[in-house]
Amino acid sequence: MAMDKEQFEELCAAYVLEALDEDDHRLFEAALAEADQARRQVYTAMRTAALHLPLTAEVHEPASHVKDKILQTVRPAASPQKSEEGSIWDRLAVTIGLATPRVALSFSVVLDVVIVGLSYYAVSMRSAIQNQQQQLAELQGELVQKQALLEVLTAPVIEMVMMNGLEVNPTGYGKIIWDPGQGIAILQLANLPPTPADKDYQLWVIRAGTPISAGVFAVRETTEESFFKIDDLAETDKQLIDAFAITIEPSGGVPQPTGDMYLLGHAL
Repeated sequence: MAMDKEQFEELCAAYVLEALDEDDHRLFEAALAEADQARRQVYTAMRTAALHLPLTAEVHEPASHVKDKILQTVRPAASPQKSEEGSIWDRLAVTIGLATPRVALSFSVVLDVVIVGLSYYAVSMRSAIQNQQQQLAELQGELVQKQALLEVLTAPVIEMVMMNGLEVNPTGYGKIIWDPGQGIAILQLANLPPTPADKDYQLWVIRAGTPISAGVFAVRETTEESFFKIDDLAETDKQLIDAFAITIEPSGGVPQPTGDMYLLGHAL
């Protein structure tokens, strides 16, 4: 069965980080071998990002209490009693000249520094990997958005309506771009306040004075711009559309608008 685009992108993100198990690794490489140009571009972009992300990791000096805690953990407890001949490590120390107090102390200090360094390096690498995974997820999201926008913009015919903020949110604005042939639309919005947990924004197509629901979405964080894809726009003939509007409604949406209207754009 052919791999869909979403599964390909998910496996691709893990593949470039070498995080796939053996079965998924074989599955993705088989899909990559048969991938079209668009999917190969996704792979190339993610692979490039993965190769460059380690360069962004910052090096920090560990705090003194971190060093003390690590040393307390890794130093072995003193043996209650030693044999007359000593352990094999004691005899080895005598053989290579580490048994004298000054040399032994120096060796202990070096060993402590190495242990602290390796431990901090392991912590730094774990943090760097987490940052890489987050940045790859963000990159994947941006790629999906750009591909969706490109899918609409390359259509033979496209339509667009600008939307402006109303009294409840005068600084908001946005636009809707759609492909009348496929019914796919891209909604780009800016300066919309985050929705409460029990609320969603709802897009309406107003046709012959009647609002028709065209999708429900949420803005959970304060951002300058939000991006949403609509796979099946309720009405695509611009001649039949009076306007587009966005209201805030109970979570999941409602059959007819009941909340404040945040954006409105007339189809001219």
